[in-house]
Amino acid sequence: MLGNAAVSYVAQQSIMIISDDRFASAQAAAAAEALGARVLVDVPLAEAVLRLENQILPDTLMVELTHDGGARFDRALDQIDRITARDNVPVLLSISPDLIDAVSARIRNPHATILCSPSLAERVTAMALAWGSQNTRVHDRSQEFDALRLQHLADEVGRIAKTLASLSDMPALSGGPSQLSDAVLGYKFKTDSHEDEDISASEIRSIIKLRRLRDRHFDPELFADPAWDMMLDLMAARAEHTRVSVSSLCIAAAVPATTALRWINTLTDQGVFIRVADPTDGRRVFIELSDKAAANIAKYFAAMRKQGGSAI
Repeated sequence: MLGNAAVSYVAQQSIMIISDDRFASAQAAAAAEALGARVLVDVPLAEAVLRLENQILPDTLMVELTHDGGARFDRALDQIDRITARDNVPVLLSISPDLIDAVSARIRNPHATILCSPSLAERVTAMALAWGSQNTRVHDRSQEFDALRLQHLADEVGRIAKTLASLSDMPALSGGPSQLSDAVLGYKFKTDSHEDEDISASEIRSIIKLRRLRDRHFDPELFADPAWDMMLDLMAARAEHTRVSVSSLCIAAAVPATTALRWINTLTDQGVFIRVADPTDGRRVFIELSDKAAANIAKYFAAMRKQGGSAI
């Protein structure tokens, strides 16, 4: 149920579909129709750039990708990213799992959402979210929280929404106000100066194994915490001096890839994660913890040891 707030965004919405697969294109059109939107045009990826350069852009662009087209594929994505970022157009990219790294390396538009093998319901939710966010940007920034409520809907899991809400109580690590809330903490736990001691990769990997052990006995969604799972994986990689690709981090998140990709974007926006281009492969980016995030994790582990506790 999208509610009246989401429906009100749809009345004047138009969408352009770009696709390399007829079935996927039909799914995108069905999602738009379910929301009462108007499909302006449906074109193959090979014609996309020419269309985008020579016609008025729609309110939202839906890109459906099922296979890797190599260099031509890369050029099309680069142009789609450039044009939509330039004109502030939300773009939704529905991709197969094997395209996560190639697409993540080329799409930098902050208004882009990557969906991994989405269902019709997930496409509908993503469109509603994009249009709700667009309405907020155009009309009134004071409506920011309406768009955030739609973000919670996109995750489709109530427990994840509660975790995202708890993040909204934290100030951004970059030092500025959080994008999820205008509130800051009035009290912070005081840490001792020695709490920046090293954490071994083996210690962190052991914790990750224990977290996955729970999944053998309970529904994994009961304990889903993608932000913490990804932070632990990146902290272990930092200790091991190894790098983690976007696709690998999605696996470490232990949630559906679409949800993991949303969390990666959110935590990157918050300054917790940093994107680093692969110098040897232009079709891949790595994700790392920011120095401040890593330092805060180290302090947490030190404080935990001092209290005689253990993390999981």
